[in-house]
Amino acid sequence: GLYLSNTPDTLTNTAIPVLTFIAGHGFREFIADKDLAQGPRHVNFKLSASGDSLYLANTNLSPIDSITFGPQATDVSQGRLLDGTANIVSFPDSASPEAPNYLPLTGVAINEVLSHAHPPLEDSIELMNISGATANVSKWWLSDSLDNLKKFSIPTNTVLAPGGFAVFVQSQFGNTNSPTAFAISSTHGDKIYLSAADAAGNLTGQRTGVTFGPADSNISFGRVPTSLGVDFWAQAGRTPGATNTGPLISPVVVSEIQYHPPPVPGNNDDYEYLRLQNITATNVPLFDPGFPTNTWRLQNAVEFTFPTNLALPPYGSLLVVGFDPATNTTMLTDFRSLY
Repeated sequence: GLYLSNTPDTLTNTAIPVLTFIAGHGFREFIADKDLAQGPRHVNFKLSASGDSLYLANTNLSPIDSITFGPQATDVSQGRLLDGTANIVSFPDSASPEAPNYLPLTGVAINEVLSHAHPPLEDSIELMNISGATANVSKWWLSDSLDNLKKFSIPTNTVLAPGGFAVFVQSQFGNTNSPTAFAISSTHGDKIYLSAADAAGNLTGQRTGVTFGPADSNISFGRVPTSLGVDFWAQAGRTPGATNTGPLISPVVVSEIQYHPPPVPGNNDDYEYLRLQNITATNVPLFDPGFPTNTWRLQNAVEFTFPTNLALPPYGSLLVVGFDPATNTTMLTDFRSLY
């Protein structure tokens, strides 16, 4: 029943549909595409890149909030920092629809997470100062939820030298005496957020986070620098309070991808392929020997389930292609001829 508009002259431009709710401290995104037919999240106006206004009005057209903004940069969002305040900033690398606004935290990183610890080990979160200056992270916050970033307050006098580390364990951030204690899921994977704060523990709006999947026993996840940035991946070894060992490498790797074959008559896609390589000196079964029908598979861009009882010999390789070479002999001949 509330109204959204981009002009004060027609505050009733878009009526928010009935049974539309926002959870406490939550967010709701609306799409400004002037296309109400696309659904209840779409509004009946567009926003001008050269500057515009937004108005939120009550059912009786009393103003609730409004904002006017100037010319906008391409693909750069703009908003309040902290959420709900009057301070307006740009977010060139941190657009966050339906989540708290933030600026990237660049000096301190979540460097390693152990989520499936067996006693005497504990689940743990490791921070690293990746800057060249001393970082005082006292009263900063760790959390597993964007809905509540203030779960575990980092103890006073936690100061990281350049390249230094700090490790926090389950008995600290999972202290059952704390109403905001949290645990890290090893079964489903999880997300961890680090939020900067002032000396009183008030959020500054800077944060960083990591996402990771299910974990094997006592295998940690950690930062892996790449040519495109940083991945967060299973580690070859666990190194609390020290430099990460590097990524855990499977005995079988995707060693080659052909996704843009040369022009040929017919269906060009038939000449795409993946090559898998056994990089070890032992046989690698592409199935579970205890349950042979549970076989390896490729997913997402390529969907393929390997047959049971298939193994890669030492340093052996195989091709996955888009046709059945056992039945499509013509395509097999053409494929071999091309390559």
